[in-house]
Amino acid sequence: KSLGMLGGALKSVGGLVTKLALAFTAVVGVLSAIIIRQTNFTARLVDTSRKLGVNIQFLQKFRFAAEQSGVSIETADMALQRFTRRAAEAARGTGEALGAFRKLGIQVRDTNGNLRPMEEVLFDVADGIASIKDPAEQVRLSFKFFDSEGVSLVNTLREGGDAMREMFNRAEALGFVLTREAADGVKEFDNRLTDLRNVITEEPIKGTIII
Repeated sequence: KSLGMLGGALKSVGGLVTKLALAFTAVVGVLSAIIIRQTNFTARLVDTSRKLGVNIQFLQKFRFAAEQSGVSIETADMALQRFTRRAAEAARGTGEALGAFRKLGIQVRDTNGNLRPMEEVLFDVADGIASIKDPAEQVRLSFKFFDSEGVSLVNTLREGGDAMREMFNRAEALGFVLTREAADGVKEFDNRLTDLRNVITEEPIKGTIII
């Protein structure tokens, strides 16, 4: 009788342990999915910064500032790509944005003749657009700098360079900005995950013996 009672108690405990194990497995699965998704996101961030040729911290802060005005990451990235290209063209005395840079009195080269950091040029552009009182002219100039994505960024730019700097600082204070070293480390980890996934899912060659 005592053994029967003990068996019943153990059965109940066993059921509880099983439920806890299943719950733990589910939590681990969710956390793993979150980690992998964030890893992939950071890896794409590194790829995007390399493609655009901009500092990865600047890219993250620009994305944050754009999102505060309801602009998607995809739109922000495309806008920054076009802005970078048009600033480089203006530095050579050509391109769609040359007239807009001149109108706002913005220099894209420093005193040594080198292309200025895009972050500094962007702050000057924001100050220039904020100085324009006509909303239609603000849109026109934004279009010159960022193409069609500039229309979406007007609300981000018209507050001026100081407001944009404040948003950049806020992104850092909130911990949204990874260093180059940290981002590269996550990118390397993502590459190893991809290698591991390829090894696991690779089908064996026909005729070979798997031991």
